[in-house]
Amino acid sequence: MWLKRITVILILLLVAFVFWFGTGFLYDPHGMAVGFGLPKSAVPSGDVNAFLNVKGVRDVVTGLIPLVLLLTRQIKALAWVLLTTALIPIGDATIIFSYGGDPATAIGVHLATATYLVVTSLLCFTIASRAKKRSVEA
Repeated sequence: MWLKRITVILILLLVAFVFWFGTGFLYDPHGMAVGFGLPKSAVPSGDVNAFLNVKGVRDVVTGLIPLVLLLTRQIKALAWVLLTTALIPIGDATIIFSYGGDPATAIGVHLATATYLVVTSLLCFTIASRAKKRSVEA
């Protein structure tokens, strides 16, 4: 039971985090872009708010997907979504490294997020496996 509670808390924290930075790209797009980890020369300037707002909407919706799967108790699907979603921050870190951005942000934010997603997905797989064993035994 404790494993399930911890996993739910981790998922809810993830949803809140993604919602926070997604809405940040809606309300302060340039500020969020500056904090992304890319070098200042790669941060868009001029009237790019609409493009960054698009990123914000996509981030918010991406964060809502795990919440929907959690609420509908689709734990195995949730595990696969989290594992697949880990590719996003891995890609972000790769882009930051390839453009000479801030390695601390690439590692401390993006790769740490990828690790968080992988660990949480493994917890979900464990919960789904235990639930399947219990249903077979019953």
